[in-house]
Amino acid sequence: MGGESRVVVPVVDPVTDGLIDAINAVLVEGQWEQVARLSLSLWEHAVVMGDGELAALVADIRSIALDAVAYPSGDDGIIRGGDGREEGERW
Repeated sequence: MGGESRVVVPVVDPVTDGLIDAINAVLVEGQWEQVARLSLSLWEHAVVMGDGELAALVADIRSIALDAVAYPSGDDGIIRGGDGREEGERW
């Protein structure tokens, strides 16, 4: 008894697991619109399941995805605003 150790394995339901896999797949492809859409579904599911920690993490991921959609980088990797100016460029 004294030398025994327990391994706690978190249980992830199939819906959560499937949404995480789907988000990872589109994230690798840089499909930010899909990341935003799927992360909203995962956030809603996490809230329903009562997993506040996951919901907070997914909210951050969604925020990053929405920023990537709103401010895409060009082929040169420079982030531009909706008006075409480079980030930080003066009016």
